[in-house]
Amino acid sequence: MNKHLENQLRSMPTAKLGFEDKNRIHDALMNFEEHPVQKTLKNIKWPLHTIGSLVAVALLVFFIWTLPQNPISNQAFLGEEQIMQIKELQMIERKIKLPTYAPFVVHEVEFMEQYLGPQSLEDGELKQLEPDNPKFHVQNISYLSFEEPFKSIHLILADSTVESVDTKDYENVQLSNGSTAYYMFNGNAQMLFWIEEGINYHLNVFVKNKDNTSFREEPIPREEIIKIAESFRVYKK
Repeated sequence: MNKHLENQLRSMPTAKLGFEDKNRIHDALMNFEEHPVQKTLKNIKWPLHTIGSLVAVALLVFFIWTLPQNPISNQAFLGEEQIMQIKELQMIERKIKLPTYAPFVVHEVEFMEQYLGPQSLEDGELKQLEPDNPKFHVQNISYLSFEEPFKSIHLILADSTVESVDTKDYENVQLSNGSTAYYMFNGNAQMLFWIEEGINYHLNVFVKNKDNTSFREEPIPREEIIKIAESFRVYKK
């Protein structure tokens, strides 16, 4: 497992998740194998009514309550209540998009932000040289489902001027908006990568196998992974 995932695992909050749930996350991440895509960082050194109106309101309520009720509405962001409580995402200074759909129920959302900018060693400690520069901050959002088998969506947002991704071993996929995304399945994770308005979007979907081994076939249909990507909507302008 690479250093990025090791740091993510160590930084996971302990208050929100029970021991068993955290072990599930641990297993999912530990099963993630380094894939052939090589990522490099550029220029780095080291989220009173009228009767008529009352009738209209009543009809609206009727239609809302008679629509199919899903745990996560396709009209809302995944885990929206929890997402709204993440201060770092509310303070972000760039336009980002987040998913509104998942092919499974999302029970928990975890967040971590990492600084990947230039640093210097002072008195034995690493000091961030450009901590206020948003392009050097990478957002990691995990959407967790504790249904059996354990499933999760791990989303990474990075500035495309800082991170370069080699997609030669990915399969080209056309999204409904006409843009090109790149897909890979390595036995442990289904991965989709695309660039939009200067942001690198890494969508990684994990499913825990019963015997903790790799999958021979994609556990979630590829069309569903693409559907997640196509559900992204502007969260922060």
